[in-house]
Amino acid sequence: GLDAASRRAHDLRADAQWARAAAELEVVLGGRSDDYDGLLRLGEVQRHLGRFDEAVATHRRAAALHPGSVALL
Repeated sequence: GLDAASRRAHDLRADAQWARAAAELEVVLGGRSDDYDGLLRLGEVQRHLGRFDEAVATHRRAAALHPGSVALL
């Protein structure tokens, strides 16, 4: 389920397995598109993969959910 995918994504990020982490986070976000933390994590992973335009777009989606958050600074 989504919780298992979220845990896998966390572990993969910790191991710097960015492409696999991105795939797991996309599964999580497919079921919870308003998951602020998931969006932050995906944006971070996209940055590590050099997918900068996607990372900016993902972080903008997160910012729209919580406009006052300092996590995006």
